[in-house]
Amino acid sequence: MAFLAQSTIDDLKALAMDLGSEVTSDITFINTKDLITKIASYDANFCKTHLAFIQKKTKEEKAAEVKRVEKERFFFELEKLKIKPEMQKISRKETVLETNQPRMYITKVVPRFNTKDDEIGLYLTIFEGQLKFLSIPESKRILYLISSLPTEIAQLIAKEDEEDSQDYRKVKGMLLKRYRLTADSFRQLFLQHKKSLDTTWREQL
Repeated sequence: MAFLAQSTIDDLKALAMDLGSEVTSDITFINTKDLITKIASYDANFCKTHLAFIQKKTKEEKAAEVKRVEKERFFFELEKLKIKPEMQKISRKETVLETNQPRMYITKVVPRFNTKDDEIGLYLTIFEGQLKFLSIPESKRILYLISSLPTEIAQLIAKEDEEDSQDYRKVKGMLLKRYRLTADSFRQLFLQHKKSLDTTWREQL
Protein backbone atom coordinates (compact mmCIF):
# COMPACT_ATOMS: atom_id res chain seq x y z
CA MET A 1 0.00 0.00 0.00
CA ALA A 2 3.03 2.26 -0.32
CA PHE A 3 1.56 3.63 -3.56
CA LEU A 4 -1.30 5.14 -1.55
CA ALA A 5 1.10 6.94 0.78
CA GLN A 6 2.91 8.46 -2.21
CA SER A 7 -0.25 10.02 -3.63
CA THR A 8 -1.85 13.40 -3.03
CA ILE A 9 -5.04 13.69 -1.01
CA ASP A 10 -6.93 14.91 -4.08
CA ASP A 11 -5.95 11.81 -6.05
CA LEU A 12 -6.90 9.56 -3.12
CA LYS A 13 -10.28 11.28 -2.87
CA ALA A 14 -10.84 10.71 -6.58
CA LEU A 15 -9.93 7.03 -6.18
CA ALA A 16 -12.24 6.61 -3.19
CA MET A 17 -15.16 8.18 -5.06
CA ASP A 18 -14.48 6.00 -8.11
CA LEU A 19 -14.66 2.98 -5.78
CA GLY A 20 -18.11 4.09 -4.63
CA SER A 21 -17.32 5.79 -1.32
CA GLU A 22 -18.72 9.10 -0.14
CA VAL A 23 -15.95 11.61 0.53
CA THR A 24 -16.39 14.85 2.48
CA SER A 25 -14.40 18.00 1.71
CA ASP A 26 -12.77 18.04 5.17
CA ILE A 27 -11.61 14.42 5.24
CA THR A 28 -7.93 13.95 6.10
CA PHE A 29 -5.26 12.11 4.11
CA ILE A 30 -5.06 9.20 6.59
CA ASN A 31 -8.83 8.81 6.79
CA THR A 32 -9.06 8.76 3.00
CA LYS A 33 -6.40 6.03 2.79
CA ASP A 34 -8.18 3.99 5.45
CA LEU A 35 -11.47 4.46 3.65
CA ILE A 36 -10.00 2.98 0.48
CA THR A 37 -8.39 -0.05 2.16
CA LYS A 38 -11.56 -0.90 4.10
CA ILE A 39 -13.75 -1.11 1.02
CA ALA A 40 -15.06 -4.68 0.69
CA SER A 41 -14.07 -4.88 -2.95
CA TYR A 42 -10.59 -3.49 -2.33
CA ASP A 43 -8.05 -4.89 -4.79
CA ALA A 44 -4.52 -3.52 -4.35
CA ASN A 45 -3.46 -4.13 -7.97
CA PHE A 46 -6.64 -2.60 -9.37
CA CYS A 47 -6.37 0.42 -7.06
CA LYS A 48 -2.72 0.92 -7.97
CA THR A 49 -3.48 0.84 -11.70
CA HIS A 50 -6.52 3.10 -11.40
CA LEU A 51 -4.64 5.53 -9.16
CA ALA A 52 -1.88 5.76 -11.79
CA PHE A 53 -4.58 6.63 -14.35
CA ILE A 54 -6.00 9.34 -12.04
CA GLN A 55 -2.53 10.80 -11.44
CA LYS A 56 -1.81 10.88 -15.17
CA LYS A 57 -5.14 12.59 -15.82
CA THR A 58 -4.47 15.14 -13.06
CA LYS A 59 -1.03 15.88 -14.49
CA GLU A 60 -2.45 16.35 -17.99
CA GLU A 61 -5.17 18.68 -16.70
CA LYS A 62 -2.61 20.81 -14.86
CA ALA A 63 -0.40 20.96 -17.96
CA ALA A 64 -3.41 21.96 -20.07
CA GLU A 65 -4.30 24.69 -17.57
CA VAL A 66 -0.74 26.05 -17.67
CA LYS A 67 -0.86 26.13 -21.47
CA ARG A 68 -4.25 27.86 -21.40
CA VAL A 69 -2.99 30.56 -19.03
CA GLU A 70 0.17 31.06 -21.08
CA LYS A 71 -1.88 31.29 -24.27
CA GLU A 72 -4.22 33.88 -22.75
CA ARG A 73 -1.24 35.86 -21.49
CA PHE A 74 0.38 35.73 -24.94
CA PHE A 75 -2.74 37.05 -26.68
CA PHE A 76 -3.21 39.67 -23.97
CA GLU A 77 0.32 40.99 -24.49
CA LEU A 78 -0.18 40.85 -28.26
CA GLU A 79 -3.37 42.88 -27.95
CA LYS A 80 -1.56 45.43 -25.78
CA LEU A 81 1.08 45.83 -28.50
CA LYS A 82 -1.67 46.36 -31.08
CA ILE A 83 -3.50 49.06 -29.16
CA LYS A 84 -0.42 50.80 -27.75
CA PRO A 85 0.15 53.01 -30.85
CA GLU A 86 -3.52 54.05 -30.83
CA MET A 87 -3.39 54.88 -27.12
CA GLN A 88 -0.28 57.01 -27.70
CA LYS A 89 -2.09 58.90 -30.46
CA ILE A 90 -5.07 59.51 -28.20
CA SER A 91 -2.77 60.65 -25.39
CA ARG A 92 -1.01 63.14 -27.67
CA LYS A 93 -4.34 64.48 -28.90
CA GLU A 94 -5.61 64.91 -25.33
CA THR A 95 -2.41 66.74 -24.41
CA VAL A 96 -2.92 69.17 -27.28
CA LEU A 97 -6.61 69.68 -26.58
CA GLU A 98 -6.45 69.92 -22.78
CA THR A 99 -3.14 71.68 -22.30
CA ASN A 100 -1.64 73.56 -25.22
CA GLN A 101 -4.74 74.99 -26.82
CA PRO A 102 -6.46 76.24 -23.61
CA ARG A 103 -3.20 77.82 -22.51
CA MET A 104 -3.10 79.81 -25.75
CA TYR A 105 -6.66 81.03 -25.14
CA ILE A 106 -5.89 81.95 -21.53
CA THR A 107 -3.11 84.32 -22.59
CA LYS A 108 -5.55 86.01 -24.95
CA VAL A 109 -8.52 86.47 -22.64
CA VAL A 110 -6.63 87.06 -19.36
CA PRO A 111 -3.72 89.53 -19.48
CA ARG A 112 -0.65 88.92 -17.33
CA PHE A 113 -0.98 90.05 -13.73
CA ASN A 114 0.47 93.51 -13.06
CA THR A 115 1.64 93.92 -9.46
CA LYS A 116 1.34 97.72 -9.64
CA ASP A 117 -2.08 98.16 -11.19
CA ASP A 118 -4.02 94.91 -10.70
CA GLU A 119 -5.87 93.66 -7.61
CA ILE A 120 -4.96 90.01 -7.11
CA GLY A 121 -8.35 88.95 -5.73
CA LEU A 122 -10.22 90.32 -8.74
CA TYR A 123 -7.58 88.96 -11.10
CA LEU A 124 -7.89 85.43 -9.70
CA THR A 125 -11.69 85.60 -9.89
CA ILE A 126 -11.51 86.45 -13.59
CA PHE A 127 -8.77 83.87 -14.13
CA GLU A 128 -10.79 81.07 -12.50
CA GLY A 129 -13.88 82.04 -14.48
CA GLN A 130 -12.02 81.71 -17.76
CA LEU A 131 -10.55 78.32 -16.83
CA LYS A 132 -13.98 77.09 -15.79
CA PHE A 133 -15.36 78.27 -19.14
CA LEU A 134 -12.61 76.29 -20.93
CA SER A 135 -13.43 73.18 -18.81
CA ILE A 136 -9.93 73.04 -17.29
CA PRO A 137 -9.98 71.08 -13.99
CA GLU A 138 -8.67 72.60 -10.78
CA SER A 139 -5.82 70.07 -10.71
CA LYS A 140 -4.32 71.77 -13.79
CA ARG A 141 -4.98 75.41 -12.87
CA ILE A 142 -1.55 75.93 -11.35
CA LEU A 143 0.12 75.38 -14.76
CA TYR A 144 -1.89 78.15 -16.37
CA LEU A 145 -1.64 80.45 -13.37
CA ILE A 146 2.16 80.38 -13.35
CA SER A 147 2.25 81.10 -17.09
CA SER A 148 0.11 84.22 -16.54
CA LEU A 149 2.20 85.65 -13.68
CA PRO A 150 5.29 87.87 -13.89
CA THR A 151 8.63 86.09 -13.70
CA GLU A 152 9.44 87.32 -10.20
CA ILE A 153 6.18 85.91 -8.79
CA ALA A 154 6.62 82.61 -10.61
CA GLN A 155 10.08 82.35 -9.06
CA LEU A 156 8.64 82.93 -5.58
CA ILE A 157 6.19 80.09 -6.14
CA ALA A 158 9.00 77.83 -7.35
CA LYS A 159 10.86 78.44 -4.07
CA GLU A 160 7.96 77.03 -2.06
CA ASP A 161 7.78 73.41 -0.95
CA GLU A 162 7.33 71.21 -4.03
CA GLU A 163 3.98 69.87 -2.85
CA ASP A 164 2.69 73.35 -1.95
CA SER A 165 3.87 74.86 -5.24
CA GLN A 166 1.70 72.33 -7.12
CA ASP A 167 -1.40 73.02 -4.99
CA TYR A 168 -3.49 75.75 -6.63
CA ARG A 169 -5.41 76.63 -3.47
CA LYS A 170 -2.25 77.03 -1.40
CA VAL A 171 -0.60 79.17 -4.09
CA LYS A 172 -3.78 81.23 -4.35
CA GLY A 173 -3.74 81.82 -0.59
CA MET A 174 -0.10 82.89 -0.72
CA LEU A 175 -0.79 85.36 -3.56
CA LEU A 176 -3.82 86.84 -1.80
CA LYS A 177 -1.82 87.32 1.38
CA ARG A 178 1.12 88.92 -0.39
CA TYR A 179 -0.46 91.02 -3.14
CA ARG A 180 -4.03 91.82 -2.03
CA LEU A 181 -4.59 95.58 -1.83
CA THR A 182 -5.70 97.25 1.37
CA ALA A 183 -9.04 99.07 1.36
CA ASP A 184 -7.30 102.45 0.93
CA SER A 185 -5.09 101.21 -1.88
CA PHE A 186 -8.07 99.69 -3.68
CA ARG A 187 -10.02 102.96 -3.29
CA GLN A 188 -7.12 104.92 -4.78
CA LEU A 189 -6.86 102.50 -7.67
CA PHE A 190 -10.60 102.84 -8.30
CA LEU A 191 -10.43 106.64 -8.25
CA GLN A 192 -7.48 106.64 -10.65
CA HIS A 193 -9.38 104.36 -12.99
CA LYS A 194 -12.51 106.54 -12.75
CA LYS A 195 -10.45 109.66 -13.38
CA SER A 196 -8.92 108.06 -16.43
CA LEU A 197 -12.37 107.20 -17.78
CA ASP A 198 -13.65 110.76 -17.13
CA THR A 199 -10.67 112.25 -18.94
CA THR A 200 -11.22 110.02 -21.94
CA TRP A 201 -14.92 110.95 -21.98
CA ARG A 202 -14.16 114.71 -21.94
CA GLU A 203 -11.65 114.30 -24.74
CA GLN A 204 -14.37 112.80 -26.89
CA LEU A 205 -16.71 115.80 -26.41
